[in-house]
Amino acid sequence: MVPIEIIYPDLKLKSDVAIYRYMSADAFIETVMTQKMRFTKVSSFTDKLEGRLSDVSRAHRKAIDEWLSVDSGINFVRQKSHFDLIETSIRDFNYSTSWTLKNPQTNPLWKKFGLKGKNSVALISSLKTLANALERDPLEAKIKCVTYIDHHNEPIKIFDDREIIYFKDKKFSWEQEVRFNLDLSHDRKRPKFFKVEHLPRYEYEPINLSSILGFYCHPSMDKNFKYELLKLHPFV
Repeated sequence: MVPIEIIYPDLKLKSDVAIYRYMSADAFIETVMTQKMRFTKVSSFTDKLEGRLSDVSRAHRKAIDEWLSVDSGINFVRQKSHFDLIETSIRDFNYSTSWTLKNPQTNPLWKKFGLKGKNSVALISSLKTLANALERDPLEAKIKCVTYIDHHNEPIKIFDDREIIYFKDKKFSWEQEVRFNLDLSHDRKRPKFFKVEHLPRYEYEPINLSSILGFYCHPSMDKNFKYELLKLHPFV
C-alpha cells in the first residue's frame, strides 16, 4: 500500500474521503484500455515553480551556505551549484498525477483544469482506494495533500528536500490538490548509469481498475458518447 499523508489545512480528512481527477475522454479511454495511470514529470509542469524552493527559503539556504563557506573555507560557488543540481534532480525524477477534493457535481472545475471541450470526465476514487492501486515500494510512492504558500514571501518548512514537490503557490489554492507522486530516483528497475535527459515526460504505471470507483461526465457531453463511455468502464 502506498503511504498516505492526509493532513490538509482547515480540513479533517479520512482515508475514505472521495477524490477526483479531471481528464479528457481520450485519456480516460487510454487508462481503461491499457489499465495504466499516467504520471507526468514535475519538470514538465506548466508552473515552473513546481519542485522549487520559495524565494525566502532559497535566501535562507544562500545565507547558510555563505556562512559555511567562510567558516570552513568551502567554495560557496560549488555549494550553490550542488544545491541547484539537487533541485533539478528532484524535478526530473519525480512524476505526479493530480487529484482534487472538490466534487464535480457541486463545484465543477472543467475550465479551470484546462478542459475546454465537452468530451471530458472526472474520475472518482478515494485516498485509501488509490493507495492500493499501485504495487510500489513506500520509498517510491506517496499520496499527500498539497500545501499552498506565498512562494515569494513564505518559507517552505521541510526536513527532506524531496518534500518541496508538495508545495505550490497560493494562487492555486482553489485546486485543493491531492498529489499522487512517484520518486523514481529509488527505482531499482532503472539502469544505474543513464542521462537525465533520457527520462521520458510521462511514466505509465499498471493499476487495478477497481481503484476507479466511477466517473462524472462533462454536463454538455453528447448522450450517445456518454453511453459508450459507460459501457467501457467495467465497474460502473
